[in-house]
Amino acid sequence: MQRYEVPNDDLRRQWLESVDVTEELFIPGYPQNVQDYYAQPVWKRATIASSVQLGWNGERKFLVDSASKSGMSGSPVLYYSPDGVMRFRGTNYRFDQEVAILAGIYVGRLGVTKEADPQIGTVWHQSVIDEIIDSECFERLPLDMEVSRGELHKAVNDEFRTCSQGGIDNIRNPEMPSRFYVRNNVLEALQGRAVPTEVLEAVLELVENYDGPLASEEGD
Repeated sequence: MQRYEVPNDDLRRQWLESVDVTEELFIPGYPQNVQDYYAQPVWKRATIASSVQLGWNGERKFLVDSASKSGMSGSPVLYYSPDGVMRFRGTNYRFDQEVAILAGIYVGRLGVTKEADPQIGTVWHQSVIDEIIDSECFERLPLDMEVSRGELHKAVNDEFRTCSQGGIDNIRNPEMPSRFYVRNNVLEALQGRAVPTEVLEAVLELVENYDGPLASEEGD
């Protein structure tokens, strides 16, 4: 990709800002794990099926019409020209080698049921990739993905320490929504690395006998 990417940053940006529905992209991947001894990917055609600029559901992703299959998720979605000619906005740009532009990452199909497959795929916009890299958002190791019981309980007790006695009483009261606010705050602190129902169970278990420090009541 880096070897054949269009060398002009401004030209790549203009292409992303102007590419439209019905234009053709390619998704190299391994549908149903089809590959040869050299692990060459299979290139599937994809037609842009929704606005790249407006996004889908207000998010930075767009849809493609493609007969994609299991094994394609995570594949790059490319504009590709083997003859080195890039065409858009009525202008041709010629390069001395084949060229490509990364449009995004393919993440899967929509609307698939046992009865039907509309062959509509989802592509996260290239800008999302840049944002993840620039923010240094690294994937967690498998053992770090889900919190241990001890880490969960510590996060719950840390949240209790921000409550007043009245707040603790409200968490214990099933008629009040306070327990759900605590659950959400704990999930945020844990960066979503816990099951919401298990967090709520821990909140209700620990609040019954909580006797740790509390925030002052307003006005104290």
